[in-house]
Amino acid sequence: MTKRYVTPLLVSLSVVVWLAASLYLTEVSVQYDDAVLSNSYYFWFYAPAALIAGCLNSSKAAPRKPSRAGDVLIFFVFTGLAFLLFYQPGGMRRLPYLLYVWWLALLLLLLLLAALYWHIPCRHPQKKQRTQTPLHGAAIVVLLLYLSIALVTALYLAVLHPVSVEQITPIGEAEGGRFIGRITGDRSQNPLGVYFFADGDRWYYYDVLTGAPVSYDSPAHLHPSR
Repeated sequence: MTKRYVTPLLVSLSVVVWLAASLYLTEVSVQYDDAVLSNSYYFWFYAPAALIAGCLNSSKAAPRKPSRAGDVLIFFVFTGLAFLLFYQPGGMRRLPYLLYVWWLALLLLLLLLAALYWHIPCRHPQKKQRTQTPLHGAAIVVLLLYLSIALVTALYLAVLHPVSVEQITPIGEAEGGRFIGRITGDRSQNPLGVYFFADGDRWYYYDVLTGAPVSYDSPAHLHPSR
């Protein structure tokens, strides 16, 4: 395979991964009413924007030496750390239930593995690095980010087993309620929020994580209008 086919193949593969991962993440977001993954539509826009920017820059920029994958990981890891530093709804106890914390942990692990690899004294000397275009680098970033978030989401669901809307609806309807949606609830007690059902003046709440009834009253911290 000649070198000129590497970038088109990477771009094609990144587009396939982008579409598959975005469809999967959107489905997860709908199944759990944004409890597990919110704002999934961002994933539909990031990859095309990155690839288009890479394509435009490639047409007017000279090829450059490829940056290490660690550079990309460093950016996202420290951006994630800054996000968690300033955004902690429900306190530190909720962090293990945030999908993006799992994603950040995977990126940090990849960063550490890359750093260890580059510092192994006995590793074989690398061949001379080939130049690459910004489009080549953008395709690698898309592959790295979308494969990792899809993998982490599947692992998260397999480990925590949150209850989906489809699973909780028959239970709420058996009580006589009608599914209204997911509300925040008390994040210290219900880290993923609660599903809200209503039957006239009676309200029903079920924990997203366990499916257990939370309350049949209307406490202020669970009121959907607040």
